[in-house]
Amino acid sequence: MKYALFATLFFSFSALAQICRTNKDCADILFCNGEELCMPQSRNANSKGCIQAIKRPCTGSNVCDESANMCRPAGPTPIDSDGDGFYSAATGGDDCDDNDPQRYPLRHEDCDNKDNDCDEATFGNKDSDGDGFIDAKCTAPTSRGVIGGNDCDDNNYQIKPGSQVCSDNYSVKLCELGGGFMNLPCGSNLKCYSQPNGLGICAQ
Repeated sequence: MKYALFATLFFSFSALAQICRTNKDCADILFCNGEELCMPQSRNANSKGCIQAIKRPCTGSNVCDESANMCRPAGPTPIDSDGDGFYSAATGGDDCDDNDPQRYPLRHEDCDNKDNDCDEATFGNKDSDGDGFIDAKCTAPTSRGVIGGNDCDDNNYQIKPGSQVCSDNYSVKLCELGGGFMNLPCGSNLKCYSQPNGLGICAQ
């Protein structure tokens, strides 16, 4: 008799120990079927006191992507061909080049002829000589054409847009706003003289 009572109490406590306390106790490994709920008082509850999800995680026109544990807009299945963690723009993502793992949103912009961070307003910020002008070698293509820095010589802080150096004895190289040098003749009876700061002037 005592043994039977003990066994009954043991199994009763065991059953109570298995009853859920929070929704987390009821969770399965699936995302798209919604959050299972801990509701022992429900007549639909299972032996753990859990019931199936009342609502799905994705609403409206969004569809559920079980492999990514996320809701996404209806449309083409997102593709990340280059494995950089960003979906291609063609399939609803924001990766401007899904064939290059070195090009994706928020990446550091290098001084090359690539749009590394998928932002057409940036092209790099290299200013080695600290003169406040970006190296002309920093460029990036955009839908409006190529943009870039305009420091013709980023290793000499004296050379920046508007400054000039001697090209030869009778002409100068003018650093233009576009980041390139333009050769200009000094003119009649004038010669180019290099200054102590490295710049050049045309004078008699």
